[in-house]
Amino acid sequence: MSVSLKPMRIDWVLAARAAKVRDDGTIDVLGAGIDTLVRAIESPTTVQVTLAMRLAGPARVWRQPQLIRVTVQPDGGSEPSLIYEESLTIAEAPALYPTRDVGVLLAVPCKWRQRTDGAVGLKVQLNDDDPVVVPVRVV
Repeated sequence: MSVSLKPMRIDWVLAARAAKVRDDGTIDVLGAGIDTLVRAIESPTTVQVTLAMRLAGPARVWRQPQLIRVTVQPDGGSEPSLIYEESLTIAEAPALYPTRDVGVLLAVPCKWRQRTDGAVGLKVQLNDDDPVVVPVRVV
């Protein structure tokens, strides 16, 4: 009988104006919301947000590489643009709560050009899992 590993997953993610991971296992998040608004001074504009997120999974899968990709499809374009990609290998993640999977906090910078106002969905994908869509509204 083979034992399958429960995969790493995105525990939660939200868009913010800024986020910073601290050494004490916390993350400072500024200007976050369920539907984050970004004010554009002019069009086209460069949109910048930071995705604050927590990856979680059993300790035994942490040493395996984890690929994070973020894509955006601005202005209703047909092809999504890759705006962030990183392969993480985490030697050891802190087990702060014995009843929960271990996790790590990340602050992922995202930047893209937007020609028009409107809603954009940032697609955050971990490995080959289905992406999590994080809404951002440019006004």
